Amino acid sequence: GEVGSDAALMHLGELARQTRYADLNARASALLDEVAAQRGLSLAQLADRTVPELGLDAHAGLALDFGPRRFTLRMDDRLQPLLRDAEGKPLKALPKPNAADDAALAAAAAEQLKELRKLAKTVAATQLRRLEAAMCEQRRWTHGEFMAFLVRHPVMRVFVRQLVWGLFDESGELAASFRVSAEGELVDPHDDPFALPDDEGARIGIAHPLEFAARDPALATAWASVLADYEIVQP
Repeated sequence: GEVGSDAALMHLGELARQTRYADLNARASALLDEVAAQRGLSLAQLADRTVPELGLDAHAGLALDFGPRRFTLRMDDRLQPLLRDAEGKPLKALPKPNAADDAALAAAAAEQLKELRKLAKTVAATQLRRLEAAMCEQRRWTHGEFMAFLVRHPVMRVFVRQLVWGLFDESGELAASFRVSAEGELVDPHDDPFALPDDEGARIGIAHPLEFAARDPALATAWASVLADYEIVQP
């Protein structure tokens, strides 16, 4: 709680959700409440803002520099790193430094990859549970929140594009549905561009199949076909 970094607050949230030790749960929850109150946010809004970026760029990638040699990393759909060399050849691990490499840069890159692998596993598990809870609790985001903390976040964008999203009206009914493409574009079930309302009154959430059934039973079938075509497995 005193550290206050995104990663620290994410771990604090995990402690607040555990049920084995009531005292630890209570103290972690109290610290989260205090931080949220200081920032004028709900706990859900605080969680949006404290997802670690893991040093990734806007495309969930990272460059690992050995000096003369550079390697690229991209996160897969499970938030696990996929390595490639400068020619694009897949690698299972970083190679050992050679005589031409910068020893300090190579050591730093290896350590960065090690830490990324370790933290990514925890972050993935935490964020998938959070998204599932958001669907079950019918959490709604504004347009600005959705774009800033989900679509454009280096980590969350990995999971966001595996889900079907809904635009909900004031009564809570599903008004339209869309997905986020691999390029970060919003598209409908026909892959046509989908535009969200510009105002902050938009209510965006993870669409549940039951909500499709209530609006149009054919929607679930249409989306299942789209996900199958793109070989997308929902988390």
